[in-house]
Amino acid sequence: MKHLKPETAEVTIVYRPRPQFLPFHSRAERFACIVTHRRAGKTVACIHDLHRAAVTCERTRPPHRALLTSGLPTHHRRHAGSRP
Repeated sequence: MKHLKPETAEVTIVYRPRPQFLPFHSRAERFACIVTHRRAGKTVACIHDLHRAAVTCERTRPPHRALLTSGLPTHHRRHAGSRP
């Protein structure tokens, strides 16, 4: 089997974080907790942080995995737009 080179593509994510989420996006820790008022953009910030982590991950083994959790199992599905 020939050695296959991975394809590369430039990805542009149009997202400007709100000032209160700048420390969240620039953290060095693996886990984080966001406490803000409702409709502050927590889900959007988390999803964009997961996207950035997945796109910039350089690991090949084990593959990168990401998880979005919330208070109840249906919360992130309802707000992030995923289907049950």
